[in-house]
Amino acid sequence: MLIMIWFRIHSSSFEIYLIGNLIIALSLPEVSKKFKYGLFLFIAFYFIINKTTLVTILANILIILYITVYFVNRLLNEIRISGKVSVFILLVIVLNLQSLVTVFLFYFDIYLLTVYYNLKITLIIFLNAFITFLGPNKKLTFTYGYDPSISAKAASELEIHVEEYGKYLEKGLTHREIQVFLLIKKGLSNIEIAEKLNIDKKTVESHLQHMKTKLGFTALQRMRGYLKESIE
Repeated sequence: MLIMIWFRIHSSSFEIYLIGNLIIALSLPEVSKKFKYGLFLFIAFYFIINKTTLVTILANILIILYITVYFVNRLLNEIRISGKVSVFILLVIVLNLQSLVTVFLFYFDIYLLTVYYNLKITLIIFLNAFITFLGPNKKLTFTYGYDPSISAKAASELEIHVEEYGKYLEKGLTHREIQVFLLIKKGLSNIEIAEKLNIDKKTVESHLQHMKTKLGFTALQRMRGYLKESIE
């Protein structure tokens, strides 16, 4: 009886978890379209199938692994390119790993899960407070696995010097944001940038909003004027 009651509560919570992750994924411009489409199709499939206890547990594991693997790959690429670790991405990975622990305990030890639940809530509150204090763009130096040749290759693809590319990374800009930065310097409009990079115009606007925050501007128009000059 206890397991069935917990299952009903957990199943409902998991559906909220799925929808929440979908909303987050759709709102992040740096998240690839393939990831967004994959997540959307998975959630759509989950809601139309017959949801037994085992199916829900497997769905929990698959969706958590899907999200975790994607962001681990993002984190590893970031380390290899810049020798930095994004605190936000690290937080996402940690939160998803603790979700895996929750699923494991739910299946193997329901009593221990009730004990762990309070620890889980405390961990989530602490991590969210931590990222709020540091800021969403905070990065930590982590040179293990850093490969300078990757930065050199990325800079070469953008036709800029590797030192200039490094300065942009130090400002907290992602590779895609640097692409947008360079195209604005060339005088391209948002629509022209979207067509050249094969992305939506709204995605370009989202990149600009992120860049505005990272570069410390309060207005996009002022930032545009700044972007037409080289970062010193």
